Amino acid sequence: SMLLAKHFNVTIACNLLEMQACLAQQKFDLALLDLKMSDGHPCRHYREVLKKEGVLILIVAATMTDAELFDCFHKGVYGYAPKD
Repeated sequence: SMLLAKHFNVTIACNLLEMQACLAQQKFDLALLDLKMSDGHPCRHYREVLKKEGVLILIVAATMTDAELFDCFHKGVYGYAPKD
């Protein structure tokens, strides 16, 4: 986030509730989501909310199977970036 903040306005949400609060306050162009969300909510819950708001989604993951990648793209994810 520090690297991105040098060039972009960055807002960090640590869980689904924080993300929803951020979306209520401002419009976002892009969301970077970890494939394995740490708050216990499956990534699909985040994708559903973001897609409804018209936010492009980029998944970031350490590893991703072909099936997971296909599922993400099938569900409207804009792209994938490996963490490394």
